[in-house]
This record gives sequence, C-alpha cells and structure tokens, in this order.
Amino acid sequence: MLERLEARSQLEICRLPLWASINHMEGWHLELPGTAAGQRVETELERRVAIERWASLGSRVDQEIANARNGLRQGYSSPRPVVRKVIKQLDGLLRGPVDRSPLYSPAERSDDAAFRRTFGGIVEGPVRLALSRYRDFLQTEYLPRARETLGISSHPDGKACYAAFLRRHTTMARSPEEVYRLGQQTVGRALTEVAELGKAHLGTSDITEIVKRLPQDPQNRFRSEEELIAFSRNVVASAVGKSRSLFVKLPEQAVHVEPFPEVQRGSGRSAHYQPQLRSDQTCLLPHQFGGMANRNTRQRRLQQCTRVSQDITFKSAGLYPGRATQSRS
Repeated sequence: MLERLEARSQLEICRLPLWASINHMEGWHLELPGTAAGQRVETELERRVAIERWASLGSRVDQEIANARNGLRQGYSSPRPVVRKVIKQLDGLLRGPVDRSPLYSPAERSDDAAFRRTFGGIVEGPVRLALSRYRDFLQTEYLPRARETLGISSHPDGKACYAAFLRRHTTMARSPEEVYRLGQQTVGRALTEVAELGKAHLGTSDITEIVKRLPQDPQNRFRSEEELIAFSRNVVASAVGKSRSLFVKLPEQAVHVEPFPEVQRGSGRSAHYQPQLRSDQTCLLPHQFGGMANRNTRQRRLQQCTRVSQDITFKSAGLYPGRATQSRS
C-alpha cells in the first residue's frame, strides 16, 4: 500500500487530468456502456437516480473539455493517433437508433413504460448532445493542436513523468535507461532461443521467416469468432478448476468472456478486464476476434491460440490467483 501511494504521488508531475482521459484504451467514455449495463433500475428510487445521473452527463463533458483546453494551454495533450481513435469510438457510441445504443440498457431492462420513455429521451437528447459536443471538440479544436510525438518526453517534465510511470507499473526504482538495457538483453536471449527452436521445428533460424510462418499453421489459428470465444471461456474455466486445490477460498464473482461491443470493435482497444462492484454481478472480459492486434472482426483475421491463452490469464488475474501472485515474488 505504501508503495502504491508513493508511486501515485510521484505521478502528480505528469498532470494527468489535463490530458490522460483522452485515451482509446482507458478513456472515461469507454466506461459508459459498462456503467449503463450495471445501472440498477429495479426500484422507483433506483430509476429516479438513473434519470438524474444520465441527464447530468453534459456536466462531465464540460469538465473534460475544460481540462483538455487547460492542458493545451500548458503544453499537455494526447498523441494525434490516440485522439483519432477516441473520435472513432465516440462515433460508434453515437451511431444507430437509440434503442440499439449500449447506453439504452437501463431502459431495456425495466418494465416501467414511463421510465423507458423518459430514459430513452435522455439518451436521445442530453446524452447524445453531450457526446456529440465532446466529439466535435476533439475533432475541430483538440486534434489540430494535439502532440505529433507518441512519447510523453515532449511534455513539460516529460522524462520525470516517464520515470514515474515506470515505477507505477513495475514497483521498482530503476531508471528508464536501465530498463531499456535490460530489455535489450532479454530480447536478445529470446531471439536466440526462437532461432534455435525454429531451426529444430521449422528448418530455419531466420527470425523473420519464423514469425511469418507460425501464424500460417492452421493449428495456431482460430477459424471463427465463435471458436475464439469458446476457447477463451474454456481457459477461464480451466483456471478456476485448477485454482480450487491451491487456495482455501476463491472469489465469489464469476468472470465471463464476452465479444467486444459493436461500437468498440476495430477502434484500437484491446482485450481488458471489466470488474463489477456488486458481488452478485459477473465480471466481464471483453474479447474480439483478432483483437490482440487491434483488428476488426469483419476482417476475419486469424489469431494465435497461445497468445489468447496468455491474454485471458493476464487479464483475469484480478479475479483468479496466478499472475498477481507471481508478480509479487
């Protein structure tokens, strides 16, 4: 806990509220479909709270725009490729009729006809107006002034910010230069091993040829989105079964692999773990066919089975033991 607090304090130099929420991986707008799906509407009070909550989305957007403008004035911004992906994600949220929107979920789950009409009007009116305003701000005002470089070294105190992020994600006080040297050594050893394996199993030690040929093997590929989802769910079930004999008590919440929402497919977001606050709700692990390489399902690209297994294990570690325990050793 102390390490997390100290690392978080060190991150203050990054001025994250001024730019970091414009993010195609973890931006605030990506939370909206999950928030809508988890919105309780069983009682009259819950329905009233839902109406008030979603009708006020414009205030959140106004604050996000104000923060972003302040960031631009002080030299902070998200990279242009990231901004373009966020705009694409917002276009997805705004596309289609209101009753097909993922934000319509509270109304869809309610038997109260008056609430359904009121909430639908909020999604169609204030919510869409707020998201459209945010989208237009990013397109016309923010994007032309966003930074062209990907690295945060172009920000004020960018190098110190990078070091702070490094500590936050590794819990170690290594310098960026030290980590880079360690990475070069690790990759060098891995490439040597890959070349040896390629020579033994494929008859070639050329790394480029090995990388090219491995995805072409039908045994390393999925033939459909349905096969990918079924495989991923089996990985989770296997992890649960093998964990029972190793731990006294497992979490009560289940984890379930789901396809990506249509509005997020092909937008650059990768597979991720979506927790739920209530113990009676299922934690979600959205996945998409070809998602490891940020590809659209419709492109029918193929994905290596081993990489999916690793990704499922990594993302669900917050629910079932395994990687989290290893990372602390």
